[in-house]
Amino acid sequence: MTRQRLIYLFGYIVFPSLLTLGALGFGLYAYFTQTALLKHGVKTEGTVLRFREVRSKSGATSHYKPDVEFEDGNQQKHTVTLSCTIPVSIGQKFPVLYLPSRPQTAYWSESRALSQRSYRYILVFAVLLAGLPIWNTYIYRKSVFSDDPQ
Repeated sequence: MTRQRLIYLFGYIVFPSLLTLGALGFGLYAYFTQTALLKHGVKTEGTVLRFREVRSKSGATSHYKPDVEFEDGNQQKHTVTLSCTIPVSIGQKFPVLYLPSRPQTAYWSESRALSQRSYRYILVFAVLLAGLPIWNTYIYRKSVFSDDPQ
């Protein structure tokens, strides 16, 4: 196989395939984590220990990353960094949703990100991305897999 064909094979087929598998894997992981949180998650209240404000590049919008401490059902304390769009202050009570088996997967319980729709977009993107290597293989299969010089 010539160098040009190898470059084509990896650039247009292998790399997009790996990118697709990565996006699909992340989408499935996020989808099943969110589904588990919605089905089996426990709501509790935590306390904001500290936070930082993150502004967009334009400075027009911002969101907050509070470090929230909460107790699970076994009275063990956990500290997690969450993300929210509402302003927070130190000492403020903060609603938390977590999995009893994995308290480190806590989320702001009023987050819109907990809707399963957001991760469906990642899965749709991955499926559409999967068409790229298939399309490239179909269109250019003769130049990649034939022995005829072109």
